[in-house]
Amino acid sequence: MKPLPQNILIALELAALSNFTAMYYLGFMYGNGVAVNKNINKAIHFLQKAINIDDDPNLLFYLANCYSRRKIKKDLHKAFELFDRAAAKGCGKAMVELGFCYEKGRGVNKDWNKAIDQYRRAIEVGEEVNKDIQKVMLLQNFIGKNNPKTHKVKGWLEDKLPHSTAAPAFDPPIMAGDWKQLTAEEVKICLDKVLTPFEILGLVEKLDGYFGQYARSMPLSFYKNCSLVDIQIYNQSSDMDTLIFSAIFNAENAILLHYDFDLIKSLSPYLLSFSDEKSVIDYLTFCTLYDKEVGSRNYQLISNLKELPCEKEEIQRIQERTKHNFFRPQHVNGSFEIEGYQQFKAVILFDNALWGGMFDVFSDGNYFNSECCDCIIDDVAILRRQYGGVFRTPLRSLNY
Repeated sequence: MKPLPQNILIALELAALSNFTAMYYLGFMYGNGVAVNKNINKAIHFLQKAINIDDDPNLLFYLANCYSRRKIKKDLHKAFELFDRAAAKGCGKAMVELGFCYEKGRGVNKDWNKAIDQYRRAIEVGEEVNKDIQKVMLLQNFIGKNNPKTHKVKGWLEDKLPHSTAAPAFDPPIMAGDWKQLTAEEVKICLDKVLTPFEILGLVEKLDGYFGQYARSMPLSFYKNCSLVDIQIYNQSSDMDTLIFSAIFNAENAILLHYDFDLIKSLSPYLLSFSDEKSVIDYLTFCTLYDKEVGSRNYQLISNLKELPCEKEEIQRIQERTKHNFFRPQHVNGSFEIEGYQQFKAVILFDNALWGGMFDVFSDGNYFNSECCDCIIDDVAILRRQYGGVFRTPLRSLNY
């Protein structure tokens, strides 16, 4: 057996004398396999002795991790107890882990609300949370029961109603449908509901200086009792800088759309309901609009000429050139009851070209472009939106 390094031998001697620093040091070295063979059991032994002297929150957190990742005799209940103690002492990392324990039922009964409480506490003490945790928080805020409400940013609503000053017109909707312009009071209600999602995403400061200008709402045929709402905000002191964000609203709450299909997939088990062919087509159109894996490049299914990001003259030109082509997606194959999917022939706008293609939509909400066909038009004079996080800019020419 390889002899132990001198620093480890000295630490062992000091640990035998109940030296806190030496026991903490040995716990770290054995836990990570630094200068010694990795041995989680020995790490736990020394860390536990150190905690008996001083239950430092970082030490509690590290010991909890040892219990949760020990291959033999993993003790999730003990790990939960230690994460809880560390979190009570203000350790943000422990709050995140404690939230994960509640979310997944690791060492404790699953409790979504308690998980969100811990994630919120972690954010409040300055701990960063990853996108997966943010997604869980957004979903819980939207569909969870007894979800906690934030109050610290409510003041943002003061004087945020639509102003009568000269401001840019409302950007055209990116999805055709039965849109309804909202009143000033309805805009206020919408702004109130999106504050919690903005706080979860750490974007409240982004709203500083902005005023709610316009909002419109459209019922969604594929999400039960939900509406899609576009809200346009502007900043007078920044050359009339204008941004738009979209959110799905139910009777109580809202969830901001990230232009990320993972978020849409997460909503499907709770909300998705295909009542007829139109609801499937609407869903497919919605998915391509809010799934921006291709970045800010134009990529969307065109179910209506009004959805083309073009000037009216260009839309008329396209209409004349494509009078023999289809635009409304056509169901060509499959059923949810038998095959588990429906296939549609549709037109896709990709960059500045229109293409024919086939899309498969599955009953669980997944979809993919199963076949590309011929190019219909390759010189569409498009206007451009830029996408970043939850925001998009109004339509602008490519030379803007």
